[in-house]
Amino acid sequence: MIASVLFQLELPRSKRDAMRSLGFGVVNKLWLAFARAFWENDGVGVSTYNIHWSSQSSSFRDDGHWTRGVYSFSVCGPITLVAWVGGDESSRLEEESDEDVASNCRKVLCRFTGRDSGSGRRHC
Repeated sequence: MIASVLFQLELPRSKRDAMRSLGFGVVNKLWLAFARAFWENDGVGVSTYNIHWSSQSSSFRDDGHWTRGVYSFSVCGPITLVAWVGGDESSRLEEESDEDVASNCRKVLCRFTGRDSGSGRRHC
């Protein structure tokens, strides 16, 4: 077994059982296409915008809203971003309409980039 070759230390059974029970949980990947890019792109490869939510980040959403699970946006093409949503919020996302998901993704992007996804203008 590869794991036994790479990791020689014998862990207590409780630790090994805990490691076996770990899972990834629910993660949703949302492909978002726009008329034009409004984000910065270094042109070198895939750029990622990581989201850090703080207790003060609740100005446009209620606590427990699925947008709280958005943890990054990846640039995956000239006009395409991929939003990554995880945790319990990711399951709540699956109950929303496509229109509500798109609208809320635009709000998150606006909040964290300071640009309106439709016009590209600052201060949305």
